[in-house]
Amino acid sequence: MNQFQMSTSKAKEVILGMERNGCSGRKPKLVIALSSNIALILFFLSTFSNNVTAQDNVGDKSTVVYPSSYFLEYAPVTALDMLNRIPGMELSNPSRRSRTGSSSSSSGRGGSFANVSRGGRGLGSGSGGTQILINGKRTAGKNNDTTAQLRRIDADQIDYIEIIRGTSGDLDVRGSTQIANVVLFEETSSSNLNYEVDASFYSDNNSEPGGSLTYAGQSGDLNYLLSASAVSGYNSTQIREHSILPGELPNDFIDERRIRDNTIYTLSTNLDYQINALSSMRFNALVAEDDDPSVVE
Repeated sequence: MNQFQMSTSKAKEVILGMERNGCSGRKPKLVIALSSNIALILFFLSTFSNNVTAQDNVGDKSTVVYPSSYFLEYAPVTALDMLNRIPGMELSNPSRRSRTGSSSSSSGRGGSFANVSRGGRGLGSGSGGTQILINGKRTAGKNNDTTAQLRRIDADQIDYIEIIRGTSGDLDVRGSTQIANVVLFEETSSSNLNYEVDASFYSDNNSEPGGSLTYAGQSGDLNYLLSASAVSGYNSTQIREHSILPGELPNDFIDERRIRDNTIYTLSTNLDYQINALSSMRFNALVAEDDDPSVVE
């Protein structure tokens, strides 16, 4: 408002100066109109800058809710697909391994992701990490992948996902700067069967099958999960070495091929029984067989 008064007073001084010089007509009105417009523009700019500053001063604790409709354009299949579409969230597929010189094709449910995170407490451990919750509770299973459990939840079972920055006393977690809470639609009892079949092809024309089978569900206060998987660890390496003596005389020639042909078998189970609103009982187990036979030819 002070800017408007200053501009108006300056316009009056210009008009008085022009009248003293004998000027008349529409020119003084033009000066008044231009001065008024400049004052209004300055007023709106100052108001807008104040609003921008207020938006930057957001508290440390905030919650962003992503409803299921937010993910429709991405056509997600599992809860893991939905979380990977949230800015700043990138989870992995635990059943994938880096295979040199191989390619794979799969059917069923799955995808390719970036980072691997283990542990029933979600992503990260201790303070400063991002933790994954399902219906406000930590997932059961200390040695079983949280990402694997997210892959077993169908996208149509999810009501919304909320990203919480800062701690919340209403959730079953402490000491995290960020929480991803996956909220499901209420169901009295349900079960689902997920499968994945893949085949790996290698440069030596060898192929190895693999896959996983998961049965999970809910019956009253009991949540259960049973999973079995087979992952190929095949690796073929060929070494060729040719040495010569001074005078370019042949000395030795080595042609060696090393083959590691193993398959990793894993069987795991997670049980979670809700005793009451404040107490729950959890049981998890994991058995794995990882033989490593190697052949040198």
